[in-house]
Amino acid sequence: MKKLIAIFLLTVAVSAAQITQTVVTKPTTPEQDSKPNSHKVPDAYAIESEFERVIVLRFKYKVDLLATFEDMVKKHNIHNAVILAGAGCPCHTK
Repeated sequence: MKKLIAIFLLTVAVSAAQITQTVVTKPTTPEQDSKPNSHKVPDAYAIESEFERVIVLRFKYKVDLLATFEDMVKKHNIHNAVILAGAGCPCHTK
């Protein structure tokens, strides 16, 4: 009986610690979707920026991509990045 109570209390404690998230979606109507574009918004615009550095990573065949990628990020002290391109086949993933 004590084990049953202990299991019950443990289950309640674990379930209470879980995060609950509710996502509310508001679908658009056909009338909202068919509104014309606003003349206040420009057709295009450009933002100039500078890069501090560019790093090219190349991985050997049949290497664990995720683990190796994480190692390279730590090794090169990368905090923010954009992957511009990738080529190859992750055929032998685990």
